[in-house]
Amino acid sequence: MIKSAKFACKDNLTEEYPTCGWQYSDDTRISNSQGFCCECSLFNFSSEDTRGSSCSTINLGTGSGSAHCLRFSDPNQNFMAFSVGPPNLSYHMTVNVALPKSDGTFDI
Repeated sequence: MIKSAKFACKDNLTEEYPTCGWQYSDDTRISNSQGFCCECSLFNFSSEDTRGSSCSTINLGTGSGSAHCLRFSDPNQNFMAFSVGPPNLSYHMTVNVALPKSDGTFDI
């Protein structure tokens, strides 16, 4: 975690220099490796702990935001990604039709 000022933390996919930096594999930027930013609310009256850091009453300076960084033990390893396809909904039903008989039983 890197402490940052509320409006200084950068985690956008289009950032050239995000707060956490980029991870590379053989000179190729690894998508979504720039981490993410969290901010305290501007006026915090409870001095709550949030994101592993304390928020102060007026949050503008360093510590009013934080960057959470992704690091790989070996950035040159292979990365696998999976995608989720559209949902598939199916039912298997067995229907028995029965006719009541006068004695209270049913004929199937």
